[in-house]
Amino acid sequence: MNLILYSLPLFIALIIVEWLVSFFLKRPVFRLNDSISDLSCGILDRLLALFWAAGAFNIYYYLFKEFHFFESFKEQSILNWTLLFFLVDLIYYWFHRCAHSINFLWATHVVHHSSEEFNLTVALRQGPLQGMFSLFFYLPLALLGFNPAMFFVVKMINTILQFWFHTRLIKSLGPLEWILNTPSHHRLHHAKDSQYLDCNFAGVLIIWDKLFGTFKREEFEPHYGITSEIKSFNPLWAIFSPWIVMASRMLAAPGLQGLLVPLAPPGWRYRDEQLPAPQNIEKRYDPPLSGAKKIYFGAHFLVILLLTITFLMKEAALSGLDRIFLTLALSYLLFVLGHYLDDQKIWPLEGLRLGILGLVFYLLI
Repeated sequence: MNLILYSLPLFIALIIVEWLVSFFLKRPVFRLNDSISDLSCGILDRLLALFWAAGAFNIYYYLFKEFHFFESFKEQSILNWTLLFFLVDLIYYWFHRCAHSINFLWATHVVHHSSEEFNLTVALRQGPLQGMFSLFFYLPLALLGFNPAMFFVVKMINTILQFWFHTRLIKSLGPLEWILNTPSHHRLHHAKDSQYLDCNFAGVLIIWDKLFGTFKREEFEPHYGITSEIKSFNPLWAIFSPWIVMASRMLAAPGLQGLLVPLAPPGWRYRDEQLPAPQNIEKRYDPPLSGAKKIYFGAHFLVILLLTITFLMKEAALSGLDRIFLTLALSYLLFVLGHYLDDQKIWPLEGLRLGILGLVFYLLI
């Protein structure tokens, strides 16, 4: 059972609650263009997972079946569930830390950090390629003998529990801050201020950062985003631009230095490489949108979101060709919508977009 899919109504309800609270407190923590971009990345993450999730399960299951070392871990006891929860969270910490330290892993993860806001929609801003790469960090659990069903349930629970601390509205949780990852801790992880870079990599438990020396405490509310902003609300550009930048750096590097780029830390530069110009961390990318456009784009995004949820609920009954078409169609709709949010002039394609939207609606409803 896909626990993340069935958690979507709860996620959406909490996003609405956060928006209402921020509205009444007069704290503008949401921007429509940014939130649509966040959720669009999340949609693409779930759509592309349809094509690799089964393969990930099969790889884990094969190693578990053929090579597991300990029979005792196969049992679904309270002790094994608890131990697996701690191991999954520990492995997530190390994957997460590596994803900030190795360029090709950073390219899979940077999508989650490229929003300049910090709210619950950012929690759903995920890179579709991250899950494929992170799987290899968890495969030792299969070799130890942890049941595949247990592992994937615990992994989904670990992901779901990381949703709630993407908010600016909760300041401190007192003694819980000693053990759990919380909004205060995680805000620093999304910061682009130099004082807060590369800290608080925890998933659910902050104890790993304290144990391995990467913990920092919040002293002031940070500026959010990455040091080299992508300056776009287009989800496809957010997902693929890091790979384009990395490839261009590899091709431009002298000699064999280009081979080092994917394995080097994100801040590494090859000999004579020009450093990007420093950016004003207080200035946010925010093309102007009229009230009418906000209503139009917001309404169309809600339609795309509902169609996506319907697709994900029905996908097991659809043919492979239908899945491919619907994935490409929904991706195209989000791509065009992202262009509009960037104030790009592509209105001549509006008829094609509406036609595809109508076709997707016909196939799913």
